[in-house]
Amino acid sequence: MIKRIILSLCILTLISACSLPTATEAAADTPTSQAFYPTGAAVSTLPPFIPTPTATPDLRVITAPAKTFKLTLADLPGIYSIKYNPVCLDLTDPQCKLATDRIEGPELNYEILQSYGFEQGSAYINNTKRVEGWYIVYTSENEGLQYPQIIISNPIRFTDASGARKFVEVYAGELLKNYTKVEGYLPVGDTFSAHKKITSNSIYFTFVFSYKNMAHKIGIIGQGNSITPILVHELASKALMKLQAAESDFASQYASPPTLTPSADASPAPEDRVAPKLLNLALSQTDLPAEGSYKFFDKDTSSPYHNSEVTQKYSSEQASAYITETGRVDGWEIRYRRGANNTLLPSEMSDVVTVFQTAEGAQKYINDFAAGFLETGYQESAQKRIVGDATRLFTKQDGVFVKHMLIFSYRNYVHELQGYGLQAEVDPAVMEMVAFTLLQKLQSIP
Repeated sequence: MIKRIILSLCILTLISACSLPTATEAAADTPTSQAFYPTGAAVSTLPPFIPTPTATPDLRVITAPAKTFKLTLADLPGIYSIKYNPVCLDLTDPQCKLATDRIEGPELNYEILQSYGFEQGSAYINNTKRVEGWYIVYTSENEGLQYPQIIISNPIRFTDASGARKFVEVYAGELLKNYTKVEGYLPVGDTFSAHKKITSNSIYFTFVFSYKNMAHKIGIIGQGNSITPILVHELASKALMKLQAAESDFASQYASPPTLTPSADASPAPEDRVAPKLLNLALSQTDLPAEGSYKFFDKDTSSPYHNSEVTQKYSSEQASAYITETGRVDGWEIRYRRGANNTLLPSEMSDVVTVFQTAEGAQKYINDFAAGFLETGYQESAQKRIVGDATRLFTKQDGVFVKHMLIFSYRNYVHELQGYGLQAEVDPAVMEMVAFTLLQKLQSIP
């Protein structure tokens, strides 16, 4: 009996050994990256198949600016430069329009509204909780057509991972006109999609993926077989590795309702210690749209706004109630005027940032005191999005001019952001974009 069992095992072992492919056969069945490249193009040094990372929960976010994650010249195949290429002639195409407007720069929320219209743009911004983006356009200096003529790197930052995923899965395709979604590309990041448009002159291709709260849209314009799956995957993989190397912070403000517990910096402090810190949190020139070329209003444009000045500005009874009941500590005020002409941006922008002892005090100011301190003629407007913990928006019409005052709190801080100009210049969406930039400063406080 034992001899029969041993004989059976030997036979099974021989059958298994015969069924295994030889090394030559296995190599013949293995796909190579060379097959995806046009003749004469450089072969990728990266492995063509990179494991897809596990989708990351929304509570882990990347806080660095989108500009940090742009593709650089070193990431591209062949020889490229940062300049406009006149081959991009279809100005109805969003990628071509991007390449002809500017070669590199921020892609802020108000620019999204200008590019796609208020209805479509605001739906995209609001539903994805878009924060900001950056883009850069590269033009090929290579001879022949084996490389794409234009490569566009467009990293975008959202509030959380669900917004980034929604952009990739819903809005990336909707915002591209006359593109067709294509399949068969290797996965990158948490989710991805690919879109293509073919014209008589060029092929327009977009690959977009998300990772945590970031998305990266890679636009490629070329001819013939210059746009290959391996090339696309190599560019996307390099963009992903930049995101994976970024430090992440725990976004506690999105994990639970806004806390009413003051942070360590919320305790009362002498005015001479608090005011300089507030200056760093106040509206700065870099927080405003670059196209406005904003400058300081005058020599007194930036100054502390101490409790003693509140007492001088309002009646003693009103000021005393405000300071005592809210636990106001100190403040800072700053004003800017627009330097550029022929641009639809507020002609003046100002900000008052105030710190209170507690988050309850900050919200009490917004709910009980803010409206009473506004000059006559302001009417409260509907505020579609909440900035921080609490938000109120007031508008005052003065002939052809308008003032918008957006007031919001975050923990024990309050910002009072005001825009002034012609009706067409003072867009609440621009005010909101600037307010979210100020909110990021407050969220960065330990």
